[in-house]
Amino acid sequence: LETEKLQLRDQEATLFRERSVQDLTLSQAYAELERQRVQLQVEQRAVDLQQRTPRKTNNAPYARYGIPTLSRIAFIGESGCHKKDNVK
Repeated sequence: LETEKLQLRDQEATLFRERSVQDLTLSQAYAELERQRVQLQVEQRAVDLQQRTPRKTNNAPYARYGIPTLSRIAFIGESGCHKKDNVK
């Protein structure tokens, strides 16, 4: 009878360890699924933003007005209209 009790306790301990390992494995699997779900959401948002953002086109006639040329910068500097010294 004592031998049977010891065997049952050993089996119980073994089952408890196996159950703990299974619980840990399951927790890790759910954590990985959650990580993948969040990653998919991030990627979907990125795709949505890319589709909503207008594409930049190369409009050559208008491109020259985007950045002031050196001559325009020099003119503004010489005229004094943008100098900090002249602000009263």
